[in-house]
Amino acid sequence: MGDMPGLEPHEYWLTDFARLMHMPIATVHKWQRWGWGHSRKVAVAAGRWTIWADDEELERRRWLRAYKRKWPAPRYPTALTTPKRRDDEPSPYATSCLTARQG
Repeated sequence: MGDMPGLEPHEYWLTDFARLMHMPIATVHKWQRWGWGHSRKVAVAAGRWTIWADDEELERRRWLRAYKRKWPAPRYPTALTTPKRRDDEPSPYATSCLTARQG
């Protein structure tokens, strides 16, 4: 999907991701708001959002989508809701150092 203008490798427009995963776009938005994956706003595409998911992330999200919560268990397993670290993501240490310098 990274061959479209504005998309990087392993990125999908939200609507395309929802179609690929056979799920409602509202669920994709909810996962995005909850931080259950990587997303970004693409300025060159009039502010449209993308979802990043390589093969491992697609598999994790398929497991998350298929997971059946048993009530009263209040949460999904952390392994299903924690996104994989992207290779181009700065380390948490680098981010905290940058924030400390700016503060």
